[in-house]
Amino acid sequence: MSESSNRWTVDLTLPRNYEVEVLPQIPLPSDTQDRIVHFGQPPENVDRALAVRVVPRTGLAWLGVIDGSYPSPPAACGAFSGPAAGSVCLAAGGEAVIVQAANPDLCQYVTIDPVIEVRPVPLLPLLIFVGFTRIAGYGETGPAWVTPELSWDGITLGKINGAILSGFAWDAPHGRRVEFEVDLRTGDHKGGAAPSMRARPVP
Repeated sequence: MSESSNRWTVDLTLPRNYEVEVLPQIPLPSDTQDRIVHFGQPPENVDRALAVRVVPRTGLAWLGVIDGSYPSPPAACGAFSGPAAGSVCLAAGGEAVIVQAANPDLCQYVTIDPVIEVRPVPLLPLLIFVGFTRIAGYGETGPAWVTPELSWDGITLGKINGAILSGFAWDAPHGRRVEFEVDLRTGDHKGGAAPSMRARPVP
């Protein structure tokens, strides 16, 4: 299941044992009986922040609010089923957090900053988080891997073939895109372009 607006995305591709919906605005405490949980600092820009309602299979429903300092778009904004059936990922303003649906006090912030894209990989299962220069993979038990720098400034994802992700990195000195591949099981990569490497084609 996946849906989107011009500002946010809901992608529930990975299996889950809860329900989640994006709210049209951040509710006031006086407007709801649900607990409101802020991830990070209280939102500075209510138009950029994301508010969701999560209803776990067991336990109480809660409202989650997340915001960061980066504009969305290009930063990812939405709710995504997590790599474990009881986890939900929220992203907005460059921030992303994976939260236990039955206990929102148990959460883990994604190390990529800002998060530009979130993509599920049902085969593994895995959520991958894309920044301007690196990609991180999070599995059922938490962080699985983080690539080294793949790009000078900008990553475009391509197709996933089995466990291999292809894409393009921006080679700023030469003004061109350079292909790369990432093994989603390990985070190992081939190709790419970054200050720490010479641009080279994928063999």
